[in-house]
Amino acid sequence: MSGVQALRPGDVVEIAGYKLLGRLGQGGMGTVFLAESTTGQKVALKVIQDHLLDQPEFRARFSGEVERAKNVPPFCTAEVLDADPEHEPPYLVVEYVDGPTLSEIVRESGPVSGAALHSLGIGMATALTAIHNSGVIHRDLKPANVLLPRGGVKVIDFGLARTSTDGTQLTQTDQVMGTIPYIAPERLGPTDRPISPAADVFAWGAVMVYAATGHTPFGGDTPAATAVRILSEEPNLDGVGAALRDVVAQTLQKDPAARPTARELLDRLVSLGATSHVSKDVLRPAAAAQAMEPTSLGLLGDGEDTGPMVVSTRRRRSLVLVAGLASVALLAAGGVFFSSYLLKKTDANANTPSTPTPSPSAVVSVADSPLPTVSPTADPLPQLKAPLGWYEIIPPSALTAPQYWQESTACKFSSEGYTAATNTGVAQCHINPPRDARDVAVGVRLTLGTPKTCAALWFRFSPKTGGYAIRLCPDSVTLYDYRPPAKPGGKWTSVKVNDWPQPAGTSLAVNVPINVEMVVDADRVSLTLNGRPQGARPLSQLDSGSVAMGIYQLGTAKSAYSVMFTDFTLWEGPTVTTSPSQSVSPSSSPSPKVSKSPSRSPSAGPTVTP
Repeated sequence: MSGVQALRPGDVVEIAGYKLLGRLGQGGMGTVFLAESTTGQKVALKVIQDHLLDQPEFRARFSGEVERAKNVPPFCTAEVLDADPEHEPPYLVVEYVDGPTLSEIVRESGPVSGAALHSLGIGMATALTAIHNSGVIHRDLKPANVLLPRGGVKVIDFGLARTSTDGTQLTQTDQVMGTIPYIAPERLGPTDRPISPAADVFAWGAVMVYAATGHTPFGGDTPAATAVRILSEEPNLDGVGAALRDVVAQTLQKDPAARPTARELLDRLVSLGATSHVSKDVLRPAAAAQAMEPTSLGLLGDGEDTGPMVVSTRRRRSLVLVAGLASVALLAAGGVFFSSYLLKKTDANANTPSTPTPSPSAVVSVADSPLPTVSPTADPLPQLKAPLGWYEIIPPSALTAPQYWQESTACKFSSEGYTAATNTGVAQCHINPPRDARDVAVGVRLTLGTPKTCAALWFRFSPKTGGYAIRLCPDSVTLYDYRPPAKPGGKWTSVKVNDWPQPAGTSLAVNVPINVEMVVDADRVSLTLNGRPQGARPLSQLDSGSVAMGIYQLGTAKSAYSVMFTDFTLWEGPTVTTSPSQSVSPSSSPSPKVSKSPSRSPSAGPTVTP
C-alpha cells in the first residue's frame, strides 16, 4: 500500500476498536494511521495530539468541523466515516484511499503536461467546487493532499480544526511550514485577513505550477523568502503550457477578488479546448459538482469569525453545454496520465472502499406490506437519500437533454422529459455511458402515456448476460429475471421472480406522474412509490450491470406504448473490482461489495424483444 510506514515503538495498537496497522503521516495537529475496522475494512484514522487538548474550545471546534466535512460529497475526497471529539485521544476516521500523492508522482515520474495536466486541473477544481458548495474551505491544498488512486483524484485533509487563534500557526508547525508555497498572500500579510474560498483557488494555481514544472511559482531558498515573493512578486510560470497558462495566472492574483471562484474555474477548464481526451467516467463528478446548490454557512477560520461563507451564485452555464463537452468527473485524471506511473508501480492495488455496506433501511423501509392506493397526483420528488458511502453518479436531472442518457429511435428528449415509445414489446433507454455497478439507488418520476403501457427499470443489466427488471403496469408491479436468448437470433426470456401485492381497484393511472425509488443493495431490491415504502424482494444474481429504463410489454399485441421519465437521480454503492477467478458469495453483511464483471464499453445495449 502506498506510503504506509511501520508503527513506532510506543505506538498504541488499537484505538476505539480500530486496529492500527501502520503510519500514513504526521503533522502539527496529529498522526494519521492506517487502521482496520471491526469489519476488516481499511480506514485512515487521525489521532489528535495531546498538547492541543488544553486549548479552549478545541474539541467543540473539532466536532463542528467534522460535521461540516461530512457534507462534502465522497466523490471528491476521503469520506468522513467516524469521529469522537470526547474520546481520549480525540480521533477522526476517514476513507482510506490507496494511491500515490501528486508529490510522489512528480518526484518519481517528473512533471505532468498536456491532456494529463488538463485532467488534473479539472479534478482538483471539481473537488474545490464541491467542497466550497458544501460550506467548507480547504485551507491546505498542496500536492501531498492530492491523492491519485487508480483512475481517480481525491483531495484530502481539509477544513479540520486549526491549532492557532492568533494567526501565527504559519511558523509553528512543520506541516504548515511545508505548505507556505501554496498559501495565498492575504494569509501572509502583517494583518491576517479572514480566510475565504479564494485562498483555495490560489493554492490550486500553485499546485498546478508544481505539477507542470516540478517547482512552485514563488519558490525561494527559505520559507521566509518564499513568503516575501508571494507577497511582492509575480509568479514564475515558466514551463506551464500555453493552454493553461492564462487561467493559472488568474488564480494566482494577489487580490482575492480578482481570482475566479472554484465554480468559475471549473467551468472555464471544461470549456477550455477539446475534452475528448478526458475520460467520460472522469467528467461526471465535475457535472455533479456544477449541479450542487451552494451552501451558506457561518465558518470559523483561525480564531476569527469570517461571517457566512456565500459561494458565488452567478448564473450557471447550461448543463446542456456541459453535456456537450462530456460529463466531467474526478476520476479522469488518473485514467489519463497515471497509467505510466502505475506501470512502474506494478504492485499498486486498486482503491479499496472503506465504508461499511449499510442497510437499505437508511433509504426505504423494507418491511413487506400491501401496496397502498396510489394518489391521483404525485408528490414532489424528494431528494434521494442513499446509504452512507454511496456515490451520486447522476445528480437530480430533469431529463430534458441528452446529458446522461442516450437518444435512440425509441428514446427521445423533449422540453418536458425523456420519452420511450414503441409499437412492439420492449424499448430500453440506456445511460451514456453505461455504468457497471452491482448496487444502485434510483429516483425517477414516470408517467404512463397510453393505456396498458408497462414502464420498466432494469438493473444489473448487460446485453450479454441480461439482468433484473421491475415492471410497473396499470394493474401490477412485478420483479422479473430478464435473460438473453440461448442461441443467436433467439428470443429473450423473462421469469417472474416476485411481485408487490395490490389490493383490488388499485392502479397506476395513465397521464398521472408517479415517483419511483428503487434501492438495489446486496441480495435484495427495495421499492418506494410516491414516498410509500413497498418492501423488499430477494435477489439471487449478484453480478454487476448497468441501469436502464423504458417500456416492457409481454405478449405479441402491437399498440402505441409510451412512458415519459423526468427528475432522475442515480447513486452507486461502493464496489471492489476483483479478478474473474475470485468467487462471490451472496451476503448482506457489511463486508465490501464485490463486482466480478469488468467495465463494459460505452456502447448502448440493443433494444430487445422478449
